[in-house]
Amino acid sequence: MSTFAAIDIGATKVAVIIAEIDDSGGPRLAGIGTATNRGLSKGHVVDTESTAKAVAEAIRKAESMASRKVSDLTVAISGDAIQSSPSRGLVPILNPGQTITREDVHRVINHSKQTPLPEDRELILAVPRSYRVDGRSGVVKPVGMSGQRLEAETLLVTAPTVQLDGFTECVQQAGFEVESWMPKALASGEAVTKPGDREAGVAVVDIGGDATDVAVYLDGSVVHLQTLPVGSQHITKDISVLLKTSIAEAERLKLDAGACGKVAEDEAVYVEQSGTTQRRPFERRVLAEIVTARAKEMICMALDAIEDAVPLSRLRSGLVLTGGGSQLTGLSELAQSLAKGTPVRIGFPEPFPGLGDALAGPEFATSAGLLRFGVRLRDQEGVAAETGDLRKLIKSFGSIFSTKGREDGN
Repeated sequence: MSTFAAIDIGATKVAVIIAEIDDSGGPRLAGIGTATNRGLSKGHVVDTESTAKAVAEAIRKAESMASRKVSDLTVAISGDAIQSSPSRGLVPILNPGQTITREDVHRVINHSKQTPLPEDRELILAVPRSYRVDGRSGVVKPVGMSGQRLEAETLLVTAPTVQLDGFTECVQQAGFEVESWMPKALASGEAVTKPGDREAGVAVVDIGGDATDVAVYLDGSVVHLQTLPVGSQHITKDISVLLKTSIAEAERLKLDAGACGKVAEDEAVYVEQSGTTQRRPFERRVLAEIVTARAKEMICMALDAIEDAVPLSRLRSGLVLTGGGSQLTGLSELAQSLAKGTPVRIGFPEPFPGLGDALAGPEFATSAGLLRFGVRLRDQEGVAAETGDLRKLIKSFGSIFSTKGREDGN
């Protein structure tokens, strides 16, 4: 039995999960911890001290629930500077008998990573999409197959060095180390879609506090990742400015009475405006108009990002909205009206053994997906965890995970 720990450092909260991984690779949730965070802006750390405190608090809560300590973390990363691009690797099979081994898979993914990067960017992940063996396409698990040549199609994900440094400093100040990085969009996509969805074509839109992460899947693999610089906090700020109230009051209004689309003409909301102590009535229709305007912009930006990669008509499993911002009343209906007939649904993570429905809400999609994707990567590579130690296993993924300061393994 090994331990896996992952952390989602968001603009409004930090969430940590600790899971046990049995010898067969099955995950069991052991602990969860959350803490309020206000130290991020557009995916970058702007207040290291407060973010480090939030990280430490969330980890402490998760460790207490799990009754165990952790040292290294997989960190979800977002921000509009995250970039992804397709790549290809090719290696000859040189071992006697020309049977493909795990090392061959590592070598071919490593080869796909040999793309020059600007000095201010780092590769954080190379996601295997498919393999070819001697020209035969559509191979999912090449280990054990016979052939003379192995090819891999991957999606390379990069992030600014300064962004990674900011997260690393926060984690280290809290007394821990970054083990690996995971794009938030990819983690959320893993949590709220099934293999059949990804095969048929699906787009996941994770609406966070100050950003929206998009992942597009086709033919069983991810083809595009993008982060948009707009999230649910922008709705809160719009309410605050236009109704002349505090951010806290605007957030309350959004959660309690905010809605996309039309509401009853005679409904009222009571607003405590700045500089006053008495709440005065406003038509709820006015609040709905404010919310709908920003929500429509957010959904349209996501649809544009999706269509830059794949026509909506090819996404037979449609659009999945998730993240804390997806719970806004009427959002899925608004998205449905804008999506040109593409089906839209709210995505909820499937439950884990251990803590029941503790990660069942859309706001925990990233946390749940961090665990699922980490386990699926191992299965997809056909790499067995002989030691049962997932930390050692991840370290053996020199061709998949790339962490600051770590060698590429070439």
